[in-house]
Amino acid sequence: MPARPRARREDRARPDPDWVLAGRAWVGGRLQPVEIGISEEGTIVALGRSVRAGRRVDLGEAVLMPSAVDLHVHFREPGGPEAADSIPTGTRQAVHGGVGTVGDMPNTEPPIRTREEVEAKADRIRGRAACDVVVYALLERPSAVAGLGRAAGAFKLYAGPTTAADAPPPSTAWPGLFEAARRTDLPIAVHAEDPARFPSSAAAPTNLVAWDAARPRMG
Repeated sequence: MPARPRARREDRARPDPDWVLAGRAWVGGRLQPVEIGISEEGTIVALGRSVRAGRRVDLGEAVLMPSAVDLHVHFREPGGPEAADSIPTGTRQAVHGGVGTVGDMPNTEPPIRTREEVEAKADRIRGRAACDVVVYALLERPSAVAGLGRAAGAFKLYAGPTTAADAPPPSTAWPGLFEAARRTDLPIAVHAEDPARFPSSAAAPTNLVAWDAARPRMG
């Protein structure tokens, strides 16, 4: 059996862990037994062959791996519909799928386009989520970007109209939006559709079939 890794010197100055997860992990170029000390906030604070804490979960020979990140989810809070995923149901499903961080899109009802709406969304998440949640804000007006950047975790630019974002900024406004967002150091996700390619005969979509008909065919 391979020797357990020694705790690193820099770990000794970190806070004591609240609980320990034991199993196997890829450390030092090989798969070997390891114990991971985790704080109450969920931060890894110790890694070694024997870590002490009040609570312990021993997974035996199971392999411990970092969780995945899904930066495009739709929990539809606030605004529904009732059948859609909520923050509690959606984050629980994420965790069961090995996802530890999700990014929730801002085209809710109302859309997340002001700092106050970002903060209200964060309040709605607090204490109800099973994993970390990145709150997106709509990227629409350069003058609003700095304030949003102090509260949101990322921006979403809708190039074409979609649910709760039916009047996206024109492409002529994008350079100013990108420059304003660059100064916040936050990432930008783009809903990349060209409205000029939508069939002109398509009726306003009210269901999934209509949404399909309102989009250009691929190829």
